[in-house]
Parts: sequence; structure tokens; C-alpha cells
Amino acid sequence: VQPRRLYFDVAPGLEAVLERELQTLGVQSKPEFYRGGLVLEAPESILWRVALESRVLQGARLGVGTPFHAAYESTLCNYVAGIPWGDYMWFRTEAASPPIKVVAEKSRLYHSEVIERGVLNGIEEQRQRFLKSRLQRKQDDAFYGRPEKPRPPLPTIHVELTKNECQLSVSVTEVPHPRAYPLALEPPELAGLEAASKNDAQGSAWLLGESHAAACVLKTPIHRQLEEAAEAGQRLCIWDPFCGPGTLLLEALGIALGVPAASPAMQMPFQDFPGFDEVRFSEVVRMLQVTPHHAIGNLSLLG
Repeated sequence: VQPRRLYFDVAPGLEAVLERELQTLGVQSKPEFYRGGLVLEAPESILWRVALESRVLQGARLGVGTPFHAAYESTLCNYVAGIPWGDYMWFRTEAASPPIKVVAEKSRLYHSEVIERGVLNGIEEQRQRFLKSRLQRKQDDAFYGRPEKPRPPLPTIHVELTKNECQLSVSVTEVPHPRAYPLALEPPELAGLEAASKNDAQGSAWLLGESHAAACVLKTPIHRQLEEAAEAGQRLCIWDPFCGPGTLLLEALGIALGVPAASPAMQMPFQDFPGFDEVRFSEVVRMLQVTPHHAIGNLSLLG
């Protein structure tokens, strides 16, 4: 399996916490750090594991192509046209217009609209080649006569230009990366939780999100304290008097239970890619282990 360039985005300041999570997962590749995340060369299966198990991940991206020099719009367009976008998005009869996020620093190309235009024109060139080859293999009535099947949303494309050096990547998760525990709620309960969270956020400059809450818990010796409480015949109490929807307590419970942050039951964007390898993903899912702390019965959560 060829290694890929994997980007893992976190809130600034949580890069070291994410690195420790990767080490816990047995990732051997040495990462490169950037503000708000890290990048490493590893098989795509590592990306799937991190998307399922990381508690501080905000979003994951898959690098496409290799870094290239792009001082001109034409160069950018020509390179983009050579990337196999059919592995990451379903082409339709209409032009593809995926969301594009641009970061440009100290580069000749700096205007976001110009960069977006170059990327979209390159994708359009490949889409037309794809449809032309498909039309050559089918009769006109078979190609135009059947209605198109519903397709998943197009992934977000990230364009990073630094000193005319360009790197492209596609989002493989939602941002922020969602948790699995809302799956246990019925639709009315989930709607009530979302409404409560919205009310709690009103008038607040900052609401504690899942990744920050998890980082707070991971910075504490919760497993050692739970062990000591069990040995002393006592209980470890975690009290959050301003719990709101219970984010901090839920993260503490998830860490003590040893359950992944996400779930294979969640449909993630990378599973919609035309080139998605379902067999290899199933192997990753079978490797997941739920290992509750043996003293989980000594844990009390109050909010």
C-alpha cells in the first residue's frame, strides 16, 4: 500500500495532544507540524483509524498529487487537470463546482478568485475528458436518456500556496468532526439537545467543544486517579457545575470506557469517494477495540 500525505487539523495548541494520540494508535511515521495540525506520510488506513478514534481531531484531509510550482494560473490549471479527481468526486453532466478553500502566502498568485478559477478550470477539463470517454463506450440514448442517480456532495478542496509552491488536498471528514454519541438519541431528543446547545451558546463568547473538552480530560491523569480510587475503595467524582449539554462529562466517560470518538455507523465523506476501498476499511473497523478501564464502576459523573 502506497503511503499518502495525510493532514490532521486540530484547534491551535492541541497539536502535541494529537501527536500523543497518534503514538497511542501505533503510528510510527514522524509528523511535520503546522499551526493547527500536523501532516505525515502514511497509508490511507491510518487516516481512517484517526478519523474513527481521535478525540481532538477537528478535520482530516487527504493530499492529492505532489507539491508543485504554480506561479501562474495556467500552470495551476494544467497541473490540476492531471489529478485523478474521479477518485474523489462523482462527475455529472453539469460542471463540477466543489467548495474550495485557499490559503496563499508570499506567492505570485494571491487572489482567491483567480486561484479558485484555475482549480475549477482544471477539474472541468478532466470532467469533459471523462464524459467524452464514457460517451464513446455507450450509445447516445443510454448516456442521455437515463436520469442521473443522486450523488453525494462534492468534497471541499484545499489549496495552499506558499512562495509559489502549491499543495492540494481534499477533506475526508466533516468540520468539526462529529461524535458518535448523538446516534444513541431519538430524533426528538437530538433536536432538543441541539436546541439546548444553541441556547447555551447565546451570550457566550466561546462554548467548550468536543475536541477541547477531550483535550482537558486527556491532560489529566484520569486513568491513574481511577486506579487509585479503586485501590482505596473510593469513587472518583468528576463534577462539571456548568456542564450545559454535558460535553466534558461525555468525553470523560468515553475516555474511561475506551470507546472510539466516532463510529463505523456514521457515514463519513471519504466513504462517498468513487475510489473508496470498502474491503480495507472493513479490516480497519474489525481492528477497533473497546477496552473499558477495569475500575469504571468507581467513576461518578455529576453535572
